[in-house]
Amino acid sequence: MLSIWTMVPWHSSSVLRALIIILAQGPSLGFHVNLKKCELFGVSDLSSFPPSIQTSNQPNIEILGAPIGDAEFCQKILLYVDSQVALVLLRLCFSFCKLAHVARATPPHLILGSMEKLDADVRRSFADCTDVDLPDSAWRQAQFSLRRGGFGLRSLALHSSAAYIASLCGSDDVISTPHLENAITHYNTCVPLSDSLSISSLDGCTPQTKETI
Repeated sequence: MLSIWTMVPWHSSSVLRALIIILAQGPSLGFHVNLKKCELFGVSDLSSFPPSIQTSNQPNIEILGAPIGDAEFCQKILLYVDSQVALVLLRLCFSFCKLAHVARATPPHLILGSMEKLDADVRRSFADCTDVDLPDSAWRQAQFSLRRGGFGLRSLALHSSAAYIASLCGSDDVISTPHLENAITHYNTCVPLSDSLSISSLDGCTPQTKETI
């Protein structure tokens, strides 16, 4: 099976002659044309082509996502992004996953303001993609992981302290520093009291502890 689309600056009669040659000589070479799957676009008379070929004289067309036509049409197509595609791009290419290394390496209190602005950008982009402005409670659910019923748009500001603490737990010995103390303070404001941390609770940090954080 061979799928081809191309643009040829020929008159329709030249295209027709080429098609006749392909139909006549192609089968002997193992090349068979399925005319029902062929489409022909042109501004001249296309009535001479086999009726099983789909034809169109529309001045503006889209082939495999590529717009062909006037400037207004082409710009409109390029600026439009399918909402589902946009959501996938937002989740995989712009949200927490692309800045996880920053959250793990930089003390959260130094970047909290920037993280909050980025969270606001993600929320605004989500609203643009879906044409829905979620209330705060619904947006918090959207920030859950997919397996927990959310959209996987994790908050950078909310998770930055956990990421930083988990990164430090990867070292052999956790040393108390003002940066770590600030991170723990921020972390404790984001979790229930039963899940709060202290410097001493990080001693002998295990992979299971990192997973919990």
